[in-house]
Amino acid sequence: MVCLFSDGPSVAIPKGFLTKRNEIVMTGDYVTITTKARGKESWFLGAITDENARIAEMALNFLTKGEKYKTIDYENTKDADWQKNPIAYKIRMIVVTNKSKINLNMAPAGGTAISFEPIQ
Repeated sequence: MVCLFSDGPSVAIPKGFLTKRNEIVMTGDYVTITTKARGKESWFLGAITDENARIAEMALNFLTKGEKYKTIDYENTKDADWQKNPIAYKIRMIVVTNKSKINLNMAPAGGTAISFEPIQ
């Protein structure tokens, strides 16, 4: 599976990553998918929205309790637009736990892709 950012970067979910611990949330306006790596504590989150920009708050309660994770987050910038500026994105890294909440910033017809790696 590959998450694309229009003509920008693509983020590939590694082969063998998908497990039975997949969650899909669909609201009619946007979709969020989380999946856990097979045999690891690594997670991946992908989200995509319709033609409307939105900020969706996401609770990270799917992560393992007591673990800290480093994220790599590919998200739309404030000026991203699927017609006028489709390649506008930024990469940020933060540390989270299963008690954290993050905002998914999605431009019109945009999305976000986040990988979660446990901190040893």
